Amino acid sequence: MTAGELPIGKGLVFQGEDVLKGRVIEQLMCNGRVDLERESARAGASADWYADQLGRIDQFETDGLITREGGVITVTPKGAPVLRVIASLFDSYLTPSVKQHAVAV
Repeated sequence: MTAGELPIGKGLVFQGEDVLKGRVIEQLMCNGRVDLERESARAGASADWYADQLGRIDQFETDGLITREGGVITVTPKGAPVLRVIASLFDSYLTPSVKQHAVAV
């Protein structure tokens, strides 16, 4: 700014499935719940776009970290401390080793 010019920033524009996944992560992190079916319809995505994560979702439910009613995932009080781990299921930019670290419950 000392030269009288505006600083230039770089960024990425989210498109396609990135928008959907970002919205799902945002809903989980901000509200502690997300309606996957509603978000899928809103984004015009297939209803099974998250099918590859169902095993991990099932495990979080078995561990009492989330509840699931249809496509609605709600983080339980027990799951609140590991909310970032739960939300990371939908982050395709994290490496598999980061997504699969152990969670003490």
